[in-house]
Amino acid sequence: MILKPFVLTITILGLVGITGVSRGSHLVTLQPIDTHYCASYDAMQEEEVQQDLKQTFEELVEETTELFGGTGFTNSLTPQNLNLIGYSTYGADEGQSVSLDYYTHHGGSQGESIPARFFVLLDEQQIPGIVNSTDEYFHDEVLEKGEITHLSIELPPLERGIHNITVMGVPYAEDHPQMTNAHDISMLTQRITIIAGEDAVEVEHHQYTYLPAFAYIRDNAPALRVMFTLDETLDSWNYPELTLPVEPDSPLNFTIKAGYQPGNPGGSEVAQFAILLLQDYRQIPISPETDVFYGEVDSETAYAEIPVTLTTPLKTGKHDLIAIRIYSPAYALCDVLAVPERQIIEVWAERVAIEVVEAPQ
Repeated sequence: MILKPFVLTITILGLVGITGVSRGSHLVTLQPIDTHYCASYDAMQEEEVQQDLKQTFEELVEETTELFGGTGFTNSLTPQNLNLIGYSTYGADEGQSVSLDYYTHHGGSQGESIPARFFVLLDEQQIPGIVNSTDEYFHDEVLEKGEITHLSIELPPLERGIHNITVMGVPYAEDHPQMTNAHDISMLTQRITIIAGEDAVEVEHHQYTYLPAFAYIRDNAPALRVMFTLDETLDSWNYPELTLPVEPDSPLNFTIKAGYQPGNPGGSEVAQFAILLLQDYRQIPISPETDVFYGEVDSETAYAEIPVTLTTPLKTGKHDLIAIRIYSPAYALCDVLAVPERQIIEVWAERVAIEVVEAPQ
């Protein structure tokens, strides 16, 4: 069983890859899915693969409890009735609607009962109304210590191509972020890939904006995953607070910092990523032109800057902001995680808040 990069979060079903994907700079070519390309798993035996496929979530919880003491979260995200064709990568028919099962087990290290808010991204877009048959953009659950929580997710029909699905959960979503929990959203996150259609097809992907380095790894600057800042410093948001007072219906200027991370497909020295933004758990445009920013940085870049301007809400009170970085968004996870022992992070997020106060008279 191959584990996620965090001790607190464990993935089920990370296995042999036998699909073919070749890439140009912004094109993905799908070959018939019986073409092998996840070479890192050549040594794994077929019976080992089949044994992992048969493992239930309850058995996974037992296994991880033995390994780690069962104090954190164990998560899995798997589609129903699809073939596993690579590490966290599945094959589907073009136009097929897919049902997914998300499971999480709360081991107890974060408290007895944890309220959590879940939402789903399909190809970097938040999809409302697909979790437990609700019509909302998010779904709330209470995670009880020692219990398994199940979410049923219904995807819309999938067009031909590579599709990345990410389920994210925010513990204590009603409590506004503090310095101690700005990244807790990553503990309940799971991502898989579904490749729809077996015939070879070229799929155009987003143009990536090259970001020049604002600071360099060679100068011992920290390599940032994703970080909110209000200026050129590395002070996180309104440090030492993560809530910033603002006036209603006013422009708010800030930057999102992101840098190079290792483990890119094919050993590339360029890291490609998507950055998206949520306000009060609903995706909002990151700029007037686009909902999602697609960027790339080279291997010397500790961090680059993405300027963002938002109009603050009219409603007074606190409002959450979440910046999400999705690694290698155009690629199947079978390719992104070709060597999972390197502990590649698939998704990372930071959570801050603003507090809208009445303008002084």
